[in-house]
Amino acid sequence: MRANWIVASITDDNPHWNSSSHFAYRDTPTSQPGKDPQHDLTYIDMIGIKDPVRSSVPETVRTCQRVVLFVRKVAGDNILTAFKIVQERHILSEGGLDMEVPEFRALSTNEKKLAIPRLQVFARSSPADTLVLVAWLKEMGQVVAATADSARRRWR
Repeated sequence: MRANWIVASITDDNPHWNSSSHFAYRDTPTSQPGKDPQHDLTYIDMIGIKDPVRSSVPETVRTCQRVVLFVRKVAGDNILTAFKIVQERHILSEGGLDMEVPEFRALSTNEKKLAIPRLQVFARSSPADTLVLVAWLKEMGQVVAATADSARRRWR
């Protein structure tokens, strides 16, 4: 008998993980019309991923905000994971916007110009998407600095 594997991503607010996946299988075909694809599953395991926050990060972010630096999180993560990271690091400020790249791409030019100054979480971002955001910020007269893996990219 062949097992049909299903991987389901959990999107609830789990305080212990940035993201988690649950694994289950079914011994019956998955293409049964009218049936919920998540029926009759045998649960196997869960994997959680956590990026621990260095103790100095939240205070560093607050210092940047006090001297009027606008801190943004640009990530390849989905919006829920990116938002959780932002919350732990105290990056999101009042009036800050969070958005995934597909939503950003769908905006008109005027809508982008209105959204970018408030954009603090830019999720599902590829390196090319990040460069587009940087180009917009520079066009708007902003100075852009980066940390972590994005700092290794060259922005000109």
